[in-house]
Amino acid sequence: MIKAGIINVTGYAGVGLARLLHQHPQVELISVTGRSLAGQKLAE
Repeated sequence: MIKAGIINVTGYAGVGLARLLHQHPQVELISVTGRSLAGQKLAE
């Protein structure tokens, strides 16, 4: 299992990367951060 985190997730590219990693069977997405939408949950 690969543990991954994404820093400064903004826009379509960041959300797309988060979605791909979340759906990958051998990746555990442990942290997703971004300042522009601070406090909001990342929708699937």
